Amino acid sequence: MSLPSIPSFVLSGLLLLCLPFSSFASATTSHITFSYAARQRMQNRARLLKQYQTHLKKQASYIVEGNAESRRALRQHNREQIKQHPEWFPAPLKASDRRWQALAENNHFLSSDHLHNITEVAIHRLEQQLGKPYVWGGTRPDQGFD
Repeated sequence: MSLPSIPSFVLSGLLLLCLPFSSFASATTSHITFSYAARQRMQNRARLLKQYQTHLKKQASYIVEGNAESRRALRQHNREQIKQHPEWFPAPLKASDRRWQALAENNHFLSSDHLHNITEVAIHRLEQQLGKPYVWGGTRPDQGFD
């Protein structure tokens, strides 16, 4: 005994009838409450998304738009601001710089016993860690650090 073939328009009609019931079934499960951890994760995701969007907006504000003339004017304005405030971008020390000369003449600072002792203590503490096995998540010097 064979089943009669069902026309395709009937099948599509049946499918359309079933769709509202599937949305009804999902609507009845929307009252589910989430655990505290799940709510925290959702809040963290929302917070991180907001931070990321704020970061993108801030980053977009750095982009200079406009024609060549307006960009040139902005660069000129920036140069004038930098000239008015040289402390914003100090140049590297040169041998002829008075700050370097004052530092080089201060024998107490460069060759002081205090500086030497600090260096020795740091090297000694690092040498004590040699040979200790790696411990994943370790937080103590006697067991090993991560």
